[in-house]
Amino acid sequence: MSPTLLFDPFHARDTFDSGSGKTGIYRLSKLEEQGLGAVSKLPFSIRVLLESVLRNCDGYEVR
Repeated sequence: MSPTLLFDPFHARDTFDSGSGKTGIYRLSKLEEQGLGAVSKLPFSIRVLLESVLRNCDGYEVR
């Protein structure tokens, strides 16, 4: 998927060269930089879930 088509409301997505091409990752540290809380102090399991939420965020509201 083209990076321009990705929904990234928290601006946490970043890219890096993996040796076999560019790939995307979501950096939880960017959430802290924006003042959204002490993400690094959350339990590991919650950080894993939060990263999954960032990857799967598509702009639709789930009720």
